[in-house]
Amino acid sequence: MINFRNIFNPSYNYIGLLIILILIVLIIWLNHDIKDSLKKIGKTAIISGLITLIIGFLLNLIINNLVPYQYKIFIQVISQNVFNNLILASIVTIILGIILFSITKILERKQESTPI
Repeated sequence: MINFRNIFNPSYNYIGLLIILILIVLIIWLNHDIKDSLKKIGKTAIISGLITLIIGFLLNLIINNLVPYQYKIFIQVISQNVFNNLILASIVTIILGIILFSITKILERKQESTPI
């Protein structure tokens, strides 16, 4: 029998997070304007987090309302695990995007307030 908890195990996410962090460092390193890079990464993180949050709630709504009861028993464990991790990841992504975007706003204010 297949253990579905191992297939959808969220502990394997560190590989994807490592790739994302490497790409972010490369973007900042290749682009000479750090404020612009942080601003674009922050906006992208906020938008992708909101889209993921909406998709997660839509999937949860579809599974809870449209799936017949006989099949719901089999996918309940998988769907709850995926839904909880999807919501958590999207909230963390939105928070990180807001932090990056606010850092760029603070840097812009400091640059405007310093005399040339």
